[in-house]
Amino acid sequence: MIHVWYIVEEGAPGLKLNAPLFEGVKDANALVRGTWGAAPADGLEPQDGDFVVEKMRMNAWQDTRLEIARCAGSASTTLIVTGAWTNMSDRAHRP
Repeated sequence: MIHVWYIVEEGAPGLKLNAPLFEGVKDANALVRGTWGAAPADGLEPQDGDFVVEKMRMNAWQDTRLEIARCAGSASTTLIVTGAWTNMSDRAHRP
């Protein structure tokens, strides 16, 4: 299982404000690493053996370790993407 978490640092330095969603993240000081807002929902916490990838862009493949996690010893040929804005999650990557 691979978990991809959208996080920002305090004050959202480097956050691209190219969509209202990101402007809201900055304005609300939301999704800050280590805070309640960046924690997984109850019941969706990573389990032993799961891999967590943190992203700071819309695309989970850009500047993350997702490709490493996907390929790390896995014989899996299926990728199931769930969550918010999943239609944007693989725009720049088609494995």
